[in-house]
Amino acid sequence: MLLGTTTRGGNFSRGTVFRYTPDGTFTLLDHFRIGTGFEGRSNLISASDGRVYGVAQFGGQYGEGTLYRLSLQGRIQRLLSFSKLQMGVRHPASGLMEARDGNLYGCVGNGNAGEDGVYRVQPDGTFSMIRLFDASADEPRYPWGPLIQGLDGALYGVSFYGGLSDEGTVFRLGLSGDLTILASFSSADRSGYRPRAGLVQAADGTLYGLTRYGGLADGGTFFRLPAGGNLETLHAFIGGPTDGLYPSDGLVRADDGLFYGATGATGAGGQRGVSARAARRLPPPPRGRSATRSPAWTGSTRRSGAHSLW
Repeated sequence: MLLGTTTRGGNFSRGTVFRYTPDGTFTLLDHFRIGTGFEGRSNLISASDGRVYGVAQFGGQYGEGTLYRLSLQGRIQRLLSFSKLQMGVRHPASGLMEARDGNLYGCVGNGNAGEDGVYRVQPDGTFSMIRLFDASADEPRYPWGPLIQGLDGALYGVSFYGGLSDEGTVFRLGLSGDLTILASFSSADRSGYRPRAGLVQAADGTLYGLTRYGGLADGGTFFRLPAGGNLETLHAFIGGPTDGLYPSDGLVRADDGLFYGATGATGAGGQRGVSARAARRLPPPPRGRSATRSPAWTGSTRRSGAHSLW
């Protein structure tokens, strides 16, 4: 079964939550409205309590975004309203992930100074900021893709801006808030820049991800970051009938060892659409260890078709 969201349509024209079963049955579960939050562009997650959680960028009590849960019947239940005035942060920028400590983690911000960072929500609903990023110190700005928890227990993510060239970063964040910039992206050398999809970590600690732009056609890249190493471009998207442009949200390593993702445009002229492809095969993880996978078994769609379900 797949669960997903749309950002338009529904009774209030603010999007819907839907279910799609393997036999092809489509069920509309609920409709986003101002009170529940809307613009739920991020992935949904299935937590260890058996419930499904998500975030919306706008709406809620203060109009600045929400964290919500789906009831057993698929109804949207608002759990938390973000507020710059009440909490110091607003507009959740990426989907949630559940760490091994049972807490939910996510990113907030829109690139404005003092508003980007990583937060924690405990099972009892207690909200706290782990770290607010400092844009003046080349720290991440606009953290976009969902976080992952690495083999070492730390959180790993990407930001669309920030870093030495202000063109994006890969960062590591300990659960106590200690930050390490692992890589800064730059357009100067024609490599990838502006990452916006979540990372995947292999069993050897190597991180894999996507950039929105870069490469010879400036259509985005698929990259690798070995533990303690430097960024390596594995593929540059060039468009055309057999490739895409501008890879969008979501990179998943499947059980067949291949990576799968989606692009925001494909074909001549950059028509909007989804282009899913196998990007690179990895060997199976050593016995007794498993690769960390992006929590993207559910997904969201846009009216442009720039997102896909997994």
